[in-house]
Amino acid sequence: MTELSAAKTATFRIASDAALEVAQAIKSRMGKRDHAPVRVAFIGSNDSVRTEGDVPPMAKILRGGRGGEVRLKLELSFLWFAVNPPHDLAYPARVWALLLDLDDTEGRGTRRVRQAIAALADAKLIEVLGRSGQPNRITLLDEGGNGVAYRLPGDAYNKARGTGEEWRHRYIQIPDTLWTNGWIATLSGAALAMLLVLFSELGQKDAAKTDIWFSPSRAQKIYGLSEDTRSKGLRELRAAELITARKRAVSRDVLDFRRLRNTYRLELDKLNEQAIVLVGTNPPRPLTPRQVESEKFLSMLPDSLQPKRT
Repeated sequence: MTELSAAKTATFRIASDAALEVAQAIKSRMGKRDHAPVRVAFIGSNDSVRTEGDVPPMAKILRGGRGGEVRLKLELSFLWFAVNPPHDLAYPARVWALLLDLDDTEGRGTRRVRQAIAALADAKLIEVLGRSGQPNRITLLDEGGNGVAYRLPGDAYNKARGTGEEWRHRYIQIPDTLWTNGWIATLSGAALAMLLVLFSELGQKDAAKTDIWFSPSRAQKIYGLSEDTRSKGLRELRAAELITARKRAVSRDVLDFRRLRNTYRLELDKLNEQAIVLVGTNPPRPLTPRQVESEKFLSMLPDSLQPKRT
């Protein structure tokens, strides 16, 4: 991953050509599939069945500094690449280090990947079969962390209908442009985690029209994420223009005191562009309610009446 100076107070993170080349090579083997299915049970817990102290797999593997970041990115990459039965893969650790754009690919980067693979196996997210003189064979397990064999979540959901276990297989679909445009290499672990949370909260709703809000307590209770991770991740996603923020009134009664809260909207078209992540600066302020209403009004005008941008 390369950092380029933009100003004295900011830098841009961009993916290297090598990382993009590896992502495209993987993409070429995926056929027509252009998304990675990820179970919501990996990201968060079902509030009706979770027990005290239960932490979702994503939060578990994310903990531990930059090691957690590599574990999260690697698990998502396995879910992207190993979707076809028997849901296994065998590539040198160096390839994964290149994909994630880790520093010192041949040395420290490769060691970090091996450590992450061992941790994912301990977390019952993968099984690893050592092979003398060859790369280890990695087989996916259910990303809900229960240690059972992996099945595509759509198929598993249909089979679980009527059992009360359907929630374990509800899933989101992450566009493969997260990899092919270098976002997996440039986003921090906190930003990537919050992107997954926002996808989970969005569900089947239209991203272009849906404002998402969840409290810090929900981030902790359902997703097991600290306020620091939540705020850092959202700030980075806004700086990268993957989300926009708007201020919304909490109360509906005009006689009530109008408290405002930030809501977020996923800008999915941004994933179609090559990743450029701005760091070391603050994102723009959230749109005020008046600006939001103005934005709505302008969106209804025909192109001929749109104000000219200077």
